[in-house]
Amino acid sequence: RLSVLQFVQGQLGENLDSVSAAASE
Repeated sequence: RLSVLQFVQGQLGENLDSVSAAASE
């Protein structure tokens, strides 16, 4: 079972990955 905290951390991680990818282009 996925906790809310884990879900939020996952969303933040995905957002950071997207920002990093955009910045590196």
